[in-house]
Amino acid sequence: MPTFTETFKLAERYIRPLLEERGFKLDEVSITDESGSQWVCGAAHYVEKKNWRRPFNRKRFIRLSTAPLRLELDLDIGKGDISYSIYELHELEGNKKFPERAHDLYKAMYDESQLISEFERLIQVLSECGSRFLSNDSSLWSDLNEQRVRHAEERENERVLKDAEMAFKKQDWVKVVSLLEDKHKILSKLDSGRLKYAGKKLDGT
Repeated sequence: MPTFTETFKLAERYIRPLLEERGFKLDEVSITDESGSQWVCGAAHYVEKKNWRRPFNRKRFIRLSTAPLRLELDLDIGKGDISYSIYELHELEGNKKFPERAHDLYKAMYDESQLISEFERLIQVLSECGSRFLSNDSSLWSDLNEQRVRHAEERENERVLKDAEMAFKKQDWVKVVSLLEDKHKILSKLDSGRLKYAGKKLDGT
């Protein structure tokens, strides 16, 4: 059986022309192959060919990576030290369902044809929804950042509402009010009722 290192290198050599066609060249390959370790991983980093001499903090890049024992497989795009996953790009720019993985990543770590297939799947998604990235549209980065910030706010709001629910059940009225009093725009009818009830309890009514 081939090692993960051998499998990854074979897959990368096959994939490389597909990314060169899109204007990128291989910059670095890094592989960690420790038998029995969950940290087995491989990554190939590609940078734009057209502006090869451009300072690093202004170069666009593509990064293919996998950590099979953690069931991780990704394609990242970025510029300088800014990075976004293909899933974030697809959410912003895609117009159909993200294609599902076809192979078990544990098996793919020793079968270059399976690993190639999974990387091709991600590169195809990039081709279908990456026109702004591939054409170097500078506005893409602000749109991706706004989307990420919005999702972070949504996750924070979910946490606040869950904490407020727990505080309400414990009759911690001070905490309920402190969590919800500035969240009127996101409160459901139930959460608004909890805030109103907690406020009355604090007022002694």
